[in-house]
Amino acid sequence: MPRDYRPPPSRISPHVHGKPCLAGWRNFSCSCYLLSESSASWDAARKDCRDRGADLVVIDSAEEQTFLSTITTNETWIGLNDKEQEGTWKWVDGTPLTLTYWGISQPNNGGEQDCVYVTTDKGRFWNDYWCSTSHQWICENTPNHNKTCPVGWRFNHSCYLVSNSSASWDAARKDCRDRGADLVVINSPEEQNFLSMVTTEVVWIGLNDKEQEGTWKWVDGTPPTLMHWAWSQPDDGGDEDCACVGRHGKNSWMDFPCSTSFQWICEKTLNCSMVYWQ
Repeated sequence: MPRDYRPPPSRISPHVHGKPCLAGWRNFSCSCYLLSESSASWDAARKDCRDRGADLVVIDSAEEQTFLSTITTNETWIGLNDKEQEGTWKWVDGTPLTLTYWGISQPNNGGEQDCVYVTTDKGRFWNDYWCSTSHQWICENTPNHNKTCPVGWRFNHSCYLVSNSSASWDAARKDCRDRGADLVVINSPEEQNFLSMVTTEVVWIGLNDKEQEGTWKWVDGTPPTLMHWAWSQPDDGGDEDCACVGRHGKNSWMDFPCSTSFQWICEKTLNCSMVYWQ
């Protein structure tokens, strides 16, 4: 078992929104990251991370993928593998891929290559390889999902809840706000893809142009930074001031009269102060 330096708990480094990362760990978003000083197999690497109360890194946003290039330029194990079923890639937390950064012709499973490392290429692309190979690795300490999200909510950096009933956009928003949340704000391709995995129903999202016709804003007051409108949308077909997802494709948005009854998705932004060391 590799014997990397293990920082004493009494020393701390940059904080994760009020909570400390241990010395030697790097902070990004709501997580703390540690690059190993030695090399080992994928399984030994994962054991080391778990011994530290963490796990091999799970990359679920473009920003996190970019951040990793600031940690190391070496080949490093990440928490992705298809050891359970060939060709079915999963992260160590059990979640499937929502975005990929495979290198050219990867994964190629060149002889039972069931584990994934980040390459030294400029794009830090992914390559499948034999799990027994020795590489450095990156550990990630993330919030405890079960303690962070209320029961019945789904975790993906934020907490999400799909309603069981249908209602108008305003009633939907009131329900979310009563829960300490709000209608979902979609501000990344990964979040858009994640929502298509949560439900196939038509659902209200937190986008509207009620304040000024044609000026679409999210419920948090920000303008859209990416667009997923369906073809010919938004068409404002009769005071259609509220946006929903569905019907014309799992990734498309439509404007509709706000009085229409649809299900909805609430989003509770993750409180990074809940990151802690067990």
